Amino acid sequence: MSTYSSLSSWQEQLRFEYPGVNFQATDHPEGVNAVCEGVLVNPGWRDHPAAPRRGTALCAFGDLVDGEGREFTFGAPDLPLRIVVVRRGDRAWAYVNCCPHNYVPLNDQPDRFVTFDHEWLICSIHGAIFRYEDGYCEDGPCRGRSLEAVDLYNDGGQLSIG
Repeated sequence: MSTYSSLSSWQEQLRFEYPGVNFQATDHPEGVNAVCEGVLVNPGWRDHPAAPRRGTALCAFGDLVDGEGREFTFGAPDLPLRIVVVRRGDRAWAYVNCCPHNYVPLNDQPDRFVTFDHEWLICSIHGAIFRYEDGYCEDGPCRGRSLEAVDLYNDGGQLSIG
């Protein structure tokens, strides 16, 4: 997504590229940026006003169901930062809950982020599939792009923002 110098040029480009999708805008030192459910698409999740501080506790590792995902939301309802944490075996990864194709949340139901076989993260809107271990899109309209990783720290079974 390009950074635009004005809100009107940004809105016109998005209306052309994504008819019917409701985007929000925000001013940022780098220019006007796309926002996915409150997530600034260009600068990175740490620049979001609701970004949790390093060390912010999320949950116990054991509370995550193996092969599933769980969403954590930070900030006000009108500009939240949504993070998904997924687990496979003894590993867990965190990503901004925003598809790099349409800039919409991956899930359309609470905590529903994976394929039926629990092998991939999936965008419920258009079926793009992403690897757990690095968020890389293997198939779908955003093939070759990745989910934005969120630093995750496991301290004796407690997961927190890294």
